[in-house]
Amino acid sequence: MTDFASIYKISHGRMLQSIEGLSDEQLGWRPHPKGLSIFEMLMHVAGGEMFFASRLQGLTLSDEDKKIESCARDKVINENPFPFSESEVNGDLLQETLAKTKALVQPMMDDPEPWREKQIETPLGPVDHAQGIFARIAQHPAYHTGQVWTYRFDPRFPS
Repeated sequence: MTDFASIYKISHGRMLQSIEGLSDEQLGWRPHPKGLSIFEMLMHVAGGEMFFASRLQGLTLSDEDKKIESCARDKVINENPFPFSESEVNGDLLQETLAKTKALVQPMMDDPEPWREKQIETPLGPVDHAQGIFARIAQHPAYHTGQVWTYRFDPRFPS
């Protein structure tokens, strides 16, 4: 197992554990009007995975996949509204989307060699080598897992 795959396995697995048993109401809760919900945070993780996988692998995205990919930037990095409305918050959709994007990035994490020398733009704008991209993919779920637990321990979090 590569270092990237090992880190990704842990961080992605812990991210999924952090949302086990959460209701749609809990997934859609936000601590303040401008904050992201847990649903939005984790769709953002999926959007980043879609963003990187599509560029590294040269994939043509469906309209549905473009909507997922836009979660990498919209409301998080830019001022655009989040691509999924509050009425679309759904645990099953979230789980399906995370599984879909994991299936795209896992083979690259397992064998990064075919892509290692590629350079692509990141959601923030700068160009990075695939080596840096793989590090971002591996750690990104861990970053947002910490946020999920912070939300879950907030006394205002729905029970």
